[in-house]
Amino acid sequence: MRNKRALLLVFWVSAMLISGCAQPGPPAQTEALPAESVPGITILHTNDVHGSYSAVDAYTGEPSKDIIGHDTIAAVYEAFQKEEGPVFLLDAGDATQGVYFVTQNEGQAAIEIMNAAGMTLGNHEFDYGWFRLLQLIGAADFPILSQIADEESAQTDNLLHYTVIERGGVRLGVFGITTPETQFKSNGGFGRDFGTADSIVTYARDMARTLREEEGADYVVCLAHLGVEDMGFGTGYDIRDNAEGIDLIIDGHSHTVLADIENIERMTQITSAGAYGKNLGVARLSRNEGELVTELELMDKAACEKYTPQAKVTAVIQKWSGEVAQEGKMVVAQVPFDITIARENERTRETVMGDILTDAMRAVSGADIAMQNGGSIRDQELAAGDVTKAQLITILPYGNVLQMAEVRGSAVLECLEQSVSMYPEANGGFIQVSGLEFSFDPAQPPGRRVSAVRVGDEELEPDKVYTLCTNDFVAAGGDLYTMLIEPFSAQLQLMRPEYMAIENALIWYLEENQDALPSQTQGRIFVTE
Repeated sequence: MRNKRALLLVFWVSAMLISGCAQPGPPAQTEALPAESVPGITILHTNDVHGSYSAVDAYTGEPSKDIIGHDTIAAVYEAFQKEEGPVFLLDAGDATQGVYFVTQNEGQAAIEIMNAAGMTLGNHEFDYGWFRLLQLIGAADFPILSQIADEESAQTDNLLHYTVIERGGVRLGVFGITTPETQFKSNGGFGRDFGTADSIVTYARDMARTLREEEGADYVVCLAHLGVEDMGFGTGYDIRDNAEGIDLIIDGHSHTVLADIENIERMTQITSAGAYGKNLGVARLSRNEGELVTELELMDKAACEKYTPQAKVTAVIQKWSGEVAQEGKMVVAQVPFDITIARENERTRETVMGDILTDAMRAVSGADIAMQNGGSIRDQELAAGDVTKAQLITILPYGNVLQMAEVRGSAVLECLEQSVSMYPEANGGFIQVSGLEFSFDPAQPPGRRVSAVRVGDEELEPDKVYTLCTNDFVAAGGDLYTMLIEPFSAQLQLMRPEYMAIENALIWYLEENQDALPSQTQGRIFVTE
């Protein structure tokens, strides 16, 4: 394990220092202040912003009803520094990927705006690939924290396990944990060791001990991009229940708001600010006769309206808004009816967009079957009429390409079982399909839920070979579709290879099939009672 200290220069824009800087760490074995003399601190925090940095829509100029805006968050931060004791600003990951505002520039806009606070790596920070992530880390004026440790990450000075920030006589130790799910959920995470649900608990214990005993931290905070939904990769609750010495866990990944977290009195408190820049978390830590006192709240847009956005931060946002708006307004397709695309639906049931997209994949490839993981289809409201590039890339933000291979029916069945294994929980690995239909019984144990599988007009045959089209993420074993790794090691040529980029396949299909697009689901996925 690397054991590094860092100077934390916290800027909202390069010319405006608004939070001061950390001081070099003390020699090893420095002791923390006596508990009774440690001042209280305030931590402002965000998570899972996914590119929602502006409170003004780049295309309409209309103010958002619920996004706070990071220029306003900067103003809140500045005001709190005047009103309270030592104040810190942290982010718990998934900052650089999401809406078109950041996907258009592969995260650069996010880094320029977020050159303000230490953050942990979310799984989606890896979506542009490992080498693009290294470029973004190099462009940041703040340390990025994660447990990942290999030769390449060791050569990146700004990717650390922890940092210590000294402000107002208080030493705050912060360490980060990225969900082990990343090695299955993101192209840039494949082949990298993020540990397991058990090992990250051990890691958290070691980090807390290091920050307390060697770095003299008065408070220890874990930036945990883990979430509270148990998918087998570890949760914020696992860290709370099994790793002592942590004063606060700022969580991300599951887009959970504070009210939905099951905190337990006299244990480490967990907080999270939801997603998409709609809340700013506030955590106040202090000690009363040596006992930790934690106060948690969320500030929404209404609570932040009394603060005047910081002009210099607004200028950075407007610079990027202008660039992405010009390209994003380009009309690339049309739809003949309204389509609502919702994260929860794509991860639990057959949807209209799932049907249209997988039909497009099958038409472009010529495959017998097409599969698309629901986690790769993102929220968007499409009104009948023009579809812009920004809307399309928001729906399909990952830059995936289509791949096709020959797959035995037994592997297709394994895919379907994997798809519904977590039902009724929302699961990014739930697949939308074309060319087949199936039923599943959630009352049965995972691995034995699927029945009545038909490919075209015939029953699925386990020994028969079918052509399957999916995206490169799933083909490489993402979302635990490891049964596809071997068959996709030998790929077939798509019938229309010029449309192998998934967004281009959808554009072509929308243009060619205006009169045949389904306005309702087609009965491809049936849940038995």
